[in-house]
Amino acid sequence: NVLQYQTEAYKWNKDSANYEKTLQTGFKEFPLYPYFFARLIDLYNVTKQLDKALALCDSALAVNDTLKLFRFAKSTALLNLGRYDEAIAMSDSLLAQDDSLADAYYNAGTAYINKALMTGDKSSRDRNNAKTYLQSARKYMERYRALAPNQKDKWANALYLIYFRLNMGKQFDEMDKLLKTI
Repeated sequence: NVLQYQTEAYKWNKDSANYEKTLQTGFKEFPLYPYFFARLIDLYNVTKQLDKALALCDSALAVNDTLKLFRFAKSTALLNLGRYDEAIAMSDSLLAQDDSLADAYYNAGTAYINKALMTGDKSSRDRNNAKTYLQSARKYMERYRALAPNQKDKWANALYLIYFRLNMGKQFDEMDKLLKTI
């Protein structure tokens, strides 16, 4: 508890160097206590220290490779690093463990959308690959929508893009109307 209070004091005083150092110490000493890991991973993500975020996830998974928090954080780190296939694999692994984890669907869906957008449309093969990725993304994003209906700001734009690119008129119109109300 003392280390946690010390961490909060550094944050309160905007001492970012000691805040990070104390979080690292707390995680090393108490890796299964979620306070230190969660704040340290957030710090790395917010400050775009994505390699550090992934390394932290790997350290955490070395302690406990079944903890959902650690596995989800790794899925997010991989997504943020643009390692989409690995992010999808980690998300699928999480969903096999617990298919009610809405954000794992979001990560996988976002990874597929990003893969589709990177594919381009220079050839018919590229267009077919992009379509396949978007069809995969659709399954994940529609499930995310069902599990997190209040997260419209996350799924509405994604589904708008998917429905538009897959030429799904009725669904596209629904998203278009919805986005105008957000």
